[in-house]
Amino acid sequence: MNDERIWAKEQFLEHVKDHEMTIIEDQTNEPRRHLRFRTPGTVIMGFDLITWPGHLCITGDMGTYVFSRVNDMFSFFRRDDLSINPGYWTEKVLAADRHHGIEKFSLEKFRAAVVNDFRMAWEDQGFEGRMECWHELRNALLDRHFDNGFEAVRAAMDFEHNGFNLQDFWENCVDQLDFGYLWNLYAIVWGIKQYYKHYGNTQVAA
Repeated sequence: MNDERIWAKEQFLEHVKDHEMTIIEDQTNEPRRHLRFRTPGTVIMGFDLITWPGHLCITGDMGTYVFSRVNDMFSFFRRDDLSINPGYWTEKVLAADRHHGIEKFSLEKFRAAVVNDFRMAWEDQGFEGRMECWHELRNALLDRHFDNGFEAVRAAMDFEHNGFNLQDFWENCVDQLDFGYLWNLYAIVWGIKQYYKHYGNTQVAA
């Protein structure tokens, strides 16, 4: 599990440690469900899980996302443990929160990609020329702050020093999954676990 997922999971579990489930609607034969999760006396970090045939919506303080894959989406997301599968599940997103989204630019990943491409390109080059180029690269890219991926990748592709360039830099991924999106994936799995636990941890009859 990467650092982003670990952090999101730890934060999620801290946020929901006192949450309780309220069943607002539960028609498993449809399937239509509306579950609400809140800590009594507050709405902070609360969320709702809503399903209708072929769809699941999670909405709350950490944003709103809609997924679609199978008729009963609880069966799609149900897990024995608190594990998530962002790569596959992201393919099933119909609508993503306009503030959190799914991915965001990672300055850390951008800088790591710059360093990696530089090292690969200069493996067989002379030390003196390499150090001069490295100095220019640090000034132009590594020591700069970029607000978005487009700006950063464009700057990398425009970099040139004595014939050295990063014109193929666009092939690198400089985004990471958004914390809010990961939080919601854990919330879906955890919320479904609470639902089945309410029914004795058995499959609810359709």
